[in-house]
Amino acid sequence: MSNENESGKPTAGPWFRDKYGHVVDGEGKDINFRGVSTLCSGDPARLAEAEANTTLAASSHALLSALEDLMRIVDNSGDEQYVTIQLTPEFFEPARAAISRARGLSQ
Repeated sequence: MSNENESGKPTAGPWFRDKYGHVVDGEGKDINFRGVSTLCSGDPARLAEAEANTTLAASSHALLSALEDLMRIVDNSGDEQYVTIQLTPEFFEPARAAISRARGLSQ
């Protein structure tokens, strides 16, 4: 798991907050986000990764909302062990939009 990423994809997860409040990967390395120091580094791989990480972080509220909607449906359906639910298009649209936003495919 490396912070060097030439494909413009976010740093592989999971991500954590260390005891100092920094966002780090599973190895404890800082996650790069878009900022002055990243832009000034001049490293295209580092910048592409930082842009992808920032896009992913900015989509966190939409992802959380979609997951909360799913869990609300599950919680209202009865026994979690044997849940059978029917998801409607009203659920899929926000979930797909959140995923697309997290991947940087839409705003």
